[in-house]
Amino acid sequence: MQLAKYLGATVASTASEKSFELLKNLGAEVLIDYKTQDFKDILFDYDVVLNSQDNKTLKKLFNILKPKGKVISISGPPTPAFADEFNQTWYVKFATKLLSSKTRKIVSKQNINYSFFS
Repeated sequence: MQLAKYLGATVASTASEKSFELLKNLGAEVLIDYKTQDFKDILFDYDVVLNSQDNKTLKKLFNILKPKGKVISISGPPTPAFADEFNQTWYVKFATKLLSSKTRKIVSKQNINYSFFS
C-alpha cells in the first residue's frame, strides 16, 4: 500500500471499519467497509488490483479494471506462466493450465491481464 501510494497510485482497500484509521495512515484513500458495501459498486477504471481473497472476489475484480488493466492474485489460481517461471514438471504445468483455464478465458475476453504471484 505504501509503495503504491509513493508511486502515485490511488489506493483503495476493503476492510472492516475498525481498520480504516490504520489503512489511511498506510496510504489508502478509498476505504470500503466489506461488511456493508460491495467494492464492485464503488470502484471502477483501476489500472491494477491485488487479490488476496477467494475466486468469487477475483471474478468481481475483473469488472473494476480499465481495458488492459492487471489483476495480480496471491490466492490463485496459479497460471502456466507461474509454473514455467519455477521450472515445474510437465504435470504441474498441465494442472495449472486446467486450474486457471476459466480465469484466463475471462480475462482474455475482457482484454485484461492476470498473473499469479506467490
